[in-house]
This record gives sequence, structure tokens and C-alpha cells, in this order.
Amino acid sequence: MSSPSPANSAGALESLVRRLRVFPDLTGFEWFGVPQAITSSPTPGASETRKLLRDAVTTCLYENFYCTGIAMPHRDRSLRERSNRYSRFVQSVLNANSTRVAWSPTKVLRVTESAVVTSLGDVSIYTDRTSRLLNTLDGRPIPPDAASPFPSAVKVGARSWTLSASPGFILMIGRLELTGGQGAFHRVYWNLNPTGAAEFVAAATHNLNRLRIPFRLKLLAEPRHYDLRLDRAIVYVNLRAAKAREALAETYRQISHHLSEGVPAMTCTIAPGLAVAEDPGDGTSFGMHRCRLIAEGFVRSAENALTAPTDVLAQVERVFAHNGINLDRPHHRREIDDAYTVDFARLLDRTPSPKSIQADAAPDVPPEVSWLSIADTIGRQVAADAFWSGDRCQWMGGEMDRSNQVVFRTLSGNLYGGVAGIGHFLAELAYRTQRDELAATALGAMRQALVTAEPDGPGGLYDGTLGTVLTATRAARALGDSKLLEQASAMARRLAARTPERGPDLLNGLAGQIVGFLILADLVPDHGFRCRAIEVGGLLVESAEYADTGCSWSNPLIESTANLTGLSHGTTGIAVALAELWRSTGDRAFFDAAAGAIAYEDAAFSEKHSNWPDYRLSRDGTKHLRYTNFWCHGAPGIILGRLRLSQLMGLREPPPHLAIAMESFRRAVEINAHRRGVNFSLCHGVAGNTEILRETSRFEPAGAAWQQRAAETADACWRAGAGFYTTSRVWPCGDIGDNPSMMLGRSGIGYAYLRLHDGSVPSILAMDPTAWGSNSLLPISRLNRRSR
Repeated sequence: MSSPSPANSAGALESLVRRLRVFPDLTGFEWFGVPQAITSSPTPGASETRKLLRDAVTTCLYENFYCTGIAMPHRDRSLRERSNRYSRFVQSVLNANSTRVAWSPTKVLRVTESAVVTSLGDVSIYTDRTSRLLNTLDGRPIPPDAASPFPSAVKVGARSWTLSASPGFILMIGRLELTGGQGAFHRVYWNLNPTGAAEFVAAATHNLNRLRIPFRLKLLAEPRHYDLRLDRAIVYVNLRAAKAREALAETYRQISHHLSEGVPAMTCTIAPGLAVAEDPGDGTSFGMHRCRLIAEGFVRSAENALTAPTDVLAQVERVFAHNGINLDRPHHRREIDDAYTVDFARLLDRTPSPKSIQADAAPDVPPEVSWLSIADTIGRQVAADAFWSGDRCQWMGGEMDRSNQVVFRTLSGNLYGGVAGIGHFLAELAYRTQRDELAATALGAMRQALVTAEPDGPGGLYDGTLGTVLTATRAARALGDSKLLEQASAMARRLAARTPERGPDLLNGLAGQIVGFLILADLVPDHGFRCRAIEVGGLLVESAEYADTGCSWSNPLIESTANLTGLSHGTTGIAVALAELWRSTGDRAFFDAAAGAIAYEDAAFSEKHSNWPDYRLSRDGTKHLRYTNFWCHGAPGIILGRLRLSQLMGLREPPPHLAIAMESFRRAVEINAHRRGVNFSLCHGVAGNTEILRETSRFEPAGAAWQQRAAETADACWRAGAGFYTTSRVWPCGDIGDNPSMMLGRSGIGYAYLRLHDGSVPSILAMDPTAWGSNSLLPISRLNRRSR
């Protein structure tokens, strides 16, 4: 059986005596023979000079002894600047974190009528009255209707990570708060390779949360910094708890192939690449604490003119002993039993050594896992993450504000990234699984979405009130809530009476309103909505800008170098909406405008890129053209739109460049089929692209051979996603960290798998009014559940 190996501190310190010499006048020191001056002349206070010297020696030892495991010369640390991989790396790590909500004590900044504004690190948290708040004094919940004054500090169920707690590191917090004060927990060090960071985070957070172990996890945020130190990832946990040791042993077994040999100096080696140490108890890091003690010993030696190695070592040993630490076991204090290290090592005895296992491609999907079971698992976890207040529920998620700062807040009510989208997924899932808890959560989400919908706010299909009332109406019919149906229908009629939106696009403008009102005309039903759709279509026809290449529309809400192409904001989405009107009314003006939009995009196609340009200005205001491959912008969305247009307008012979774009798109999807950690969202991720490719594989004019290749590629992607993520239940989302929403997060991923199971689930990416508005699938009397 393997056993823990305390650091050979005596031998390591003997090497330090030969590498480190403190000047007798306390103005500096030498490290590997290179002078390190602290000050050119004595400062007014000798004690201040001494402190500066000790701190400088401490930092030197920390960076070149503790972090590296052995004494090493100064290294070039200019790599501290962020590389261009930083954001993507941080994104992949945060996506892997299985902790959805962590209780964090925060100061209350201000209280408004609808929100409690707090702050966690560098992120403001806007907590509305449906979010979980606890009083830090007594731990009791603060009711949603609590009157001011609020406590000066609260515990908020908020984001489970921060980039500001420790410079250069990501800090993640477990579902249960790590309590007991300083010194009550341990530090478990992992010499992790950056390529395995996301897999490590997924395994560690899942294993610890599953056994309800309080913990914190910290790891380096910049991939290039991993070469500078051996404490690349640290788990803070109480190792005296047997379940904690079990969880971490299981984590080691799962990811040991991502570890390298070597551990930080003065820690206790448990297994190759894995070490432990106790928390110092004074708020400092373990490495800085021990290095400060060594530095103190060397400074005392210089003050007493001690130069012989044995004398210097004796001085260091006395400093350690004064602090209750033996040099032969520097990872813990003498009065604390460290028998847990023996049991921890025993649990790891049969674990393969680092790098003896090769990382696999996507594992096979277990035979018992079906598309419905994947959707159901995602849905039940989303439902479990909801915050309840009365008969309404809410979720929290991260987003980027206008200044590109991360803001963690309760979700909006819309379909795209808000509560309505989550409610829609859960309602469709509940209808097919008959799970009461999913139905109750879906209805609670829809009530919340309607309550938070602004009467005069955005009225768009995806990011406005129209999508909210549409999905609420469908959910109310499916799940038998007549009161919700009445509320949603009334709000839809008020929306139809408003001034139309300014923008022309599908996502949040006039084109989206056409599609939404056509759906409501069948879903409510009410012919007035169809009349409103026709009126909005007339506005689009009138505002079209004609040229030799066709017609297009300017968007006053988006800066661009030319009128946009694409589905969400460009001419494809507008053409689809106008074609829907032509099918509904037979009015040739709508057909002609749609055909003009198609011609505009045909002229913009780039054969070099096998794609259409994204004319939006970059965030820095530059005009560099981009060619993206997502539903929202680029070939996938345009291809999906062309498929719908071929159905609506009878366009049987696609132009040659469409076939080129389709094959280029298929290859792009194929590349991501076996890549772990890639954004899996609907809007701009693997799930959206794969669903579009699956739809494209049914396009007969593409030819049987290409159809088969496309179908096989799509199936491989769905199975790879299931193989990668069904075990950890951590799906990479489309924004910073975990996101429960429809277009950016887990609800959309679950929705995609639900559509694989049942084709009657209407597409969220290409909203067909006939499929969405069908009442035959949604008997209002089917369910009569009470509110939660």
C-alpha cells in the first residue's frame, strides 16, 4: 500500500542555504548568486527595513521554491499578461462547474422597489424579490415582501465563482458554504495540466456536490501560467470528513491522466501530482506562510552573523518550532493529527499514475440512455435550480453588460435568455413525461415571466414581450391553466395595440412580430392577430431599400457597414416572415419583397469563405468583415432560412453557392463532433448548428449522398454530447459560466434532445406558425394542476 510522503524539508533547506544569502546589513540578499537589493540606503526605521527584507525574501522563496517544488533560479515572469486563449479557457472551466448556485455573504449596496443590489467581487448582483436571500445574523430567509430597512449584509444564492478573490485564479464555491473559520480545513494541491482543467472541474465539483461536501476550488485562469508553478489547482475542504476523501479519491481516479509529477514544496505528497497541507489559520496562503517562516529564520541568522549551514538551519528550525511545526512534517502543526493522510493515500492505492492513461474521444452513450432521458435529466436539474416565491419561480445567470463587465442577475422574462424560454422547455417536457414537478415549475416560470414583462418594454419575438406571451399561452393550454391563459391572451392583445417595433429583424423587430402574431392567431385563437401581422408586413415592404442586387433593410439598433445578412438580424429572417405572410394571404407584394431579400443575400455570398459576411461593426468599432457559423449570424441560420423559404415559396432549385455553403457548414459541424468543452448552446453553439444540419439533411435537392453524410454528422454530434456530458451533467453554455436559459444554456440543449425524441415539439430556431399554433396537440383540459 502507498503511504503519504511528507516533504523532505531538511534536505530542501540545505539546498536553500547554498542558494540564499541575506546581507548582514539587511539591505538585500542573493539568490543563486544574483544580488537582490531592497533599498540603497537604510530607511528611517530599522524595523521597516527588516520587514521589507523579510517580505522580499518571502516572495522570492514563494515563487522560486514553494511554487516550483525545489529551489530554482529566478524565472522570466513576463508571461503574466493574458494570452488570447484566456477568455476561452476561463469560459470552458466555468462551463464545467457543476455548482449552479452558491450561498455567498455580500454587502447590500442599495434596495430598490423591485431588487436588492449587492456585490460579489467584481460583479454586481441584482436580486429581485423571487430570489433566495438569507439574513447573515440568524440564517433565516428574508421574505420577498420584506419591507426596508434590509440588513446591511445578506447571503444571496448567487453565482458560484469569482475572478477577483485571488489574482490570476478562478475561485469556485461549492453548493454548501465552507465554514468553521480559518485553519478548520485543508488544501489539496493538484499539479494539473491546462488541457485537463475543464474535465477536472467537472469531476471535482460533481463528486463533492453529490456527497454534499462544503468546498472551494481554485485554479489558474491563464493557460500560460501553468508552467510557472505546481499548485495549479487547489481544493479547500475538510479532509477529516471521510466522504470528502472519497469524493477527491474518485476525482483523482477520473482525471489522473491530466496530472504531472511534482508537488509544491513543504506539502505532503499523497499520490503522484497530488498533495495536501493544512490551512495556516491566519488568512494567508500555505506557501506564503511557510516561506515567511523560512525567511524569518534567514533574517535572524544574518542579524546574528550566523553563516554556517547548520547554524542557519537550526535558526529556521527554531522559528518553525515556535509556530508549532516540525520541519520533518511541515504540512501541519504538531498538535493536529494528520492520520487522514494515510486513509487518503490508501483510497488512491489502485489509481493509475499520471499520464499512464490517454484522454479518449467522446465515450459511448450507455444503451439505457435515450434522447428523452437526456432531456428529462436536464429538465429536472433546471427545475431543481429554480428559486420560488409563492406560485412564481425564477433563475439566476451571468451576462455581459454594455461595458463588457460580468453581471450576475435574476433572468429577464423573455424567450431568448429569460424565464419564458425555460418555462417553454419545461412545459413541452412535462407534457411528454407527465411529471408534475416539471409542470408546476413551467407554470411558475410563466407566471414570473408575465409579471416581469414591461408594458412598454421591448415587444420582440425572442427578446421581448411577444415571445413571453406566446410561450405562456402555449404552456397554459398544454398544462391546463385557464387563469394563466387568460392573463397571457390579455397581454398579447395589449401588445398588438401598441406601436410596432423600430427594428426590421426576426430576433426583436418587425419580422419577429409577423411570425409571433401569426402563431397567436391560431393559438388563442383570434383573427385580430393575423390582421396585425399583415399590418406589420406592410410596414416592412414599405421600408425596404431597393438596389440592383435586390432589397434589404437597415437596422437603426445595430451599427453595420451594410444592411445585414443572416437569420436573427438580417434579410433571411425578414424574408421568412414575409413568405409566411404570402402563404397566409396570397398578397404578391410579400412574395416579391421576400424574393428581393433572397437576391440581396445571393449577391453578398463569398465563394472564398463559402459563407455570407457579417456586416456588424466589431466591438472596437472596426469594419473588419467576419464570416461566422451560427444560427444567429452566418451560414447555418441562412441555410435554415432557405429551407423554410423553399417550403413556403416553392423554390425547388437552390443556387449552386447554397450547396457549397451547406457542405462547408457540415464540415464545420463535423470538426466539433468530438471536441469536449465546446459551447453547446442553440444560438451560437453545437446544439444549434447540429439541429440545423439535421434539418438540412432532409433537403432532397441536396442529393441522397450528401443527405446521408449530413445525417451521420449530426447524429455523431448528438451522441458525442450525450457521451461527454450526461455523466457530469455539466453542459457548456453560450455565455460566461452556467446558464439555464433557452438560447444560451441548458434549457435549449434539453429542448434540442427533446425534439430528437418527438418531432412534434416545435422548432425554436425556425418558428413555423402552423406547428406552433396547432391546438390539436394541446388540449386545454388535459391537465388541471394546482399551482405549487
